[in-house]
Amino acid sequence: MTDRKQLLNNVVSAMGDALKKNDFFAEDATVADEDGEVFIVIPGKTDSLRVDSTGVKLILSSVDEDGKQKALLTTLLDPETADKKDCQSAARECAEVLRERYGKNDGEAKQSKNKTVSTAQAKAGLAAFDPNTLANKLSALFPELRAAYQENLDRHGEFFSEEFFKKQHGAEPILAVIRRRDNQRVKKLFSLLNDIYENGTSEVQSVIVVSILGQLNNDEELIAYLLDYMCDDMQAPVIHVNRLLATAKGKRLLKKMENPPKYKPPKKKKSFMSDLMAQSAAQGGAQTPMPF
Repeated sequence: MTDRKQLLNNVVSAMGDALKKNDFFAEDATVADEDGEVFIVIPGKTDSLRVDSTGVKLILSSVDEDGKQKALLTTLLDPETADKKDCQSAARECAEVLRERYGKNDGEAKQSKNKTVSTAQAKAGLAAFDPNTLANKLSALFPELRAAYQENLDRHGEFFSEEFFKKQHGAEPILAVIRRRDNQRVKKLFSLLNDIYENGTSEVQSVIVVSILGQLNNDEELIAYLLDYMCDDMQAPVIHVNRLLATAKGKRLLKKMENPPKYKPPKKKKSFMSDLMAQSAAQGGAQTPMPF
């Protein structure tokens, strides 16, 4: 078990560079414990930041000059089980939120190929999460994905999801956590996947269901384990896609996914992942009783 004050200090310490780049002063941070509620306040040039540890959650909020507080991020960080790696992961999530909200323009070319949808935009209905945003957020949870993610962007000038999750093995660390049944990390992973699935485009839903969870190889025991973590809307598609990929027709589609055609400049057409999702829905969709 980690003391809550130490837990928050670990997270803020790991956020050091992100705080400095976005004009917050970690050296002037103050720790408070009011009625059992532990938090850190970090002053900045305009807003201040407040980081709370409440129950099993870490909450990052902005506080304006009038004292108005606005939650920017809620993520799982349980003091009972959190280690250094968990604190660093939470710090990366916080850093990404700071970049979205306060980050300065690093140049039009860089922004155009790494443009992501912020949580605030998605929650307000102004935009929907897309595959690039999913990969960006996953690279915060899984640092081993960062190099492959950046390489994908650099090669194509934009994010190419089918290549990332298949040829660049972007799904492997995610599936490893699932297969280990690391409950804490699986819970945190699906907190992200559920949010993006429920507030995302049909394309990013296909990426989650087909490119990532479609690689569970129709393991009914493992899928049954994940049902406790998946949002309701995700459950039936995951079951149907896994069943379909276990058939001869599904294996042909899977082979096509593993050997995608060479990249060409964007020309809108229906992807085979969308076809796969459509076939899944045609076979019964959410109406088919789940076997687990």
